[in-house]
Amino acid sequence: VSKQKTEGQTCLCTIDIDHFKVVNEKYGYVAGDHVLNELVGLIDELISVDHIIGRLGDNEFGLVLTNTNIDDGLQICEVIREEIKSKKIKWHDDYIALTVSIGIIPIDNAEQDIENILAQLTLALSAAQENGRDCVHSSATQDTMMAYHSGKMHYAMLIEDALQNDKFELFAQPILSLEDTADFYAHEVLLRIYDNNKQEYISSQELINAAESLEVTTRIDRWVCENVYRLLSDKVAQQIHIPNISINLSGHSIVNIAFEEFLLELTEKYNVPTSIICFEITESVAVKSISRAQNFIRNLKDVGYKFSLDDFGVGYCSFNYLNQLDVDNVKIDGSFVSAMLDDATQFATVQAITNVARTMKIKTIAEFVEKPEIIKALKVIGVDYGQGYIFGKPCKFQDIF
Repeated sequence: VSKQKTEGQTCLCTIDIDHFKVVNEKYGYVAGDHVLNELVGLIDELISVDHIIGRLGDNEFGLVLTNTNIDDGLQICEVIREEIKSKKIKWHDDYIALTVSIGIIPIDNAEQDIENILAQLTLALSAAQENGRDCVHSSATQDTMMAYHSGKMHYAMLIEDALQNDKFELFAQPILSLEDTADFYAHEVLLRIYDNNKQEYISSQELINAAESLEVTTRIDRWVCENVYRLLSDKVAQQIHIPNISINLSGHSIVNIAFEEFLLELTEKYNVPTSIICFEITESVAVKSISRAQNFIRNLKDVGYKFSLDDFGVGYCSFNYLNQLDVDNVKIDGSFVSAMLDDATQFATVQAITNVARTMKIKTIAEFVEKPEIIKALKVIGVDYGQGYIFGKPCKFQDIF
């Protein structure tokens, strides 16, 4: 690639075999190797002798199209894609059908950085896969898909840098009693990363999406818990009053037995009362892994922790799950709360959740409380606590003490 940067127009491609794992699982690794060899032979027949093909990974190939502009490169990639799709590879008495996703980028600037070139190639391939696979996508096409993946990669780099260099920042938002808004029930811990390029903190949803795509949510949960516990332990040693603290946990962490053991180790390591810590888990995550969630909750409640079921109502919304999950609080999703004064169905949903929770002696917390009129309606219904900008915006975690 370095050589081609100085020798006229060139295209760099990456060819990924869609769902190749299925081939290995169904036919075995020997069959998988046979398929790869057949594909290399097929691609080699379709390209010029000046072009270069090489294997990049288990099911991914790199292709350098020398002296080729982007229009011709796209045409070559389309021919490769169509030929692979039309060809069934024989394996014993069976025939294996395959498709490929192809990312392609032009290299026509000697000043282009190699790392940036490879990053753009990754984005192009990701866009092809997001478009449903079995297609070709070029980074020269500045569409919303490329912009989306470019943003996701940027956030991914921020997260990895934050994990490696301790650049996360802890914030907290208050949860207050609706009967007495001077009564602070708890503070929910929130995580932020400052984006120096944009000169602002990235949003929670962007952070969550990038973390999930990187599959680092459990690493982030470990960072949050370790740092929260360390700070709380320092306050305990200084005999400073500590409010109740609510910490969000990801689905990957809940099903990870090693993470449960990590929390129990933190309990032993730091002198923090478990009774002030409440872990928040989303309804959809808990229901998808109901048995593991039950064990996780039971084992940690045995040592004094509390639990909240977060975003209740937007997932499976079955009151039966409240019987199966031994939680202390239910957080009513903000989409219902914010619209309850204008939509009778949303109002009825908030009321129904509150009534069932009260019968089960589970406290209710309304999210996205932004107006005095909503506070009044929630109090009439009987919701216990509220959270929203009307009570307080997120602030630096150390400022709550």
